[in-house]
Amino acid sequence: MKITAYKLRPILPPRDNLRQAIRASKLSLKEGDIVAVSSKVVSIAEGRTIPIEGIDKEDLARKEADLFFKAPKTSKYRRYFTVARGALVGAAGIDESNGNGYYILYPKDPFKSARELRAGLMKTYKIKKLGVVITDSTSLLLRRGAIGFALSWDGIDPLKDYRGTPDIFGRLIRVEMSNIVDGIAAAAVLAMG
Repeated sequence: MKITAYKLRPILPPRDNLRQAIRASKLSLKEGDIVAVSSKVVSIAEGRTIPIEGIDKEDLARKEADLFFKAPKTSKYRRYFTVARGALVGAAGIDESNGNGYYILYPKDPFKSARELRAGLMKTYKIKKLGVVITDSTSLLLRRGAIGFALSWDGIDPLKDYRGTPDIFGRLIRVEMSNIVDGIAAAAVLAMG
């Protein structure tokens, strides 16, 4: 696997044109490539931003989260935990960094966003086989630091199933599947910085 990071012009809130920025970049694609894109720039392209002024982030996180868990008052780690779009993430994925006075929310339907981005890239670059992964980062329980994960994907099988195949000693594997798409996302987020 070879990972190449391509720098785009800044994608600016409240709304910007991601496809135009990609076309203006040095990105070149060939059959079988996988493109990883930050959920933040996808959200900005979709206008999923809200001015910070006068908005309480915790209240907004409650509205955006699929599940919201208030931490005990004695917790030294967080005030609350959220699940949003199928991921355990801080503040329902709401981001302020590089937002220039805006909260950046998750895409409304990340899988639809991945499908549309993939279709647009295949048309623009005249290719038929392409994978798209929309990434974000999160902090894993009992670990320090953030790691990238796949919020959504299209055109790629997310799992490699090893069940029923022999290990190096001939013993059949009964449980294991490899999470390919999160591995790609983690590597891409590391390269993105």
